[in-house]
Amino acid sequence: MRLINSPLLLRVLLALGMTSWVGAQNVGMAELELVGSELVEGPLTEIFAQHTAEFGIKLDATFRGSYSGILALKSDVADIAFLVENPLGDDLPDSWVSLPLGHLAAFVIAPRELTLDQLTFEDLTQIFGADSAVATTSWGDFGADGRWASVPISAHITTPAEGIAYEIFRHRVLPSPRLKVSVREFDSLESTREALQADEVGIAVVPWWEESDEHFKALLIGSAGGEVAFGP
Repeated sequence: MRLINSPLLLRVLLALGMTSWVGAQNVGMAELELVGSELVEGPLTEIFAQHTAEFGIKLDATFRGSYSGILALKSDVADIAFLVENPLGDDLPDSWVSLPLGHLAAFVIAPRELTLDQLTFEDLTQIFGADSAVATTSWGDFGADGRWASVPISAHITTPAEGIAYEIFRHRVLPSPRLKVSVREFDSLESTREALQADEVGIAVVPWWEESDEHFKALLIGSAGGEVAFGP
């Protein structure tokens, strides 16, 4: 599942207050105030620290969320904000420039031989969500046939140690971010894959997957029954 406009896809934006930025450049800015979403704090802080040091600019970075980032820009407290989706829609000052930098994605993968190619948010909630009224599920509950119809589903997920697919899934797909106690969590993509290969019937949420993998496939995901299901 990785497609533009899919509800699971987050849009990373750079919002730049042009007036304050240009003015600072003209007088030889010594410090850059950067704010934004905590979801992108790790990689952005490291990258900006390296490049600002090259130009003799002191970096002051604070990541407290996209909404607070917008407020910091509006109050001229910050120069640049990195946002995961724009929390205020299109309500941005005309003097600002908003640039899409990339897309954050979550993949839902399952055995390649599974006689099922797509699921919905509701299906995933039944499999992963702690608030689901369904304690256990089998592949037949979601339309798989043949030998898969009676096979119980084991659920796996890769934690934030490997990427933010974990947070995307919990906060954008599930009604509440709590996972069932039966969901197995792994700190790396490799360990998630090993667990899937060991039980041979599981499903997993991961930050990345090779389409050419001979053992597992990425499922198409629809926001609701009857809606278009998107895939890689």
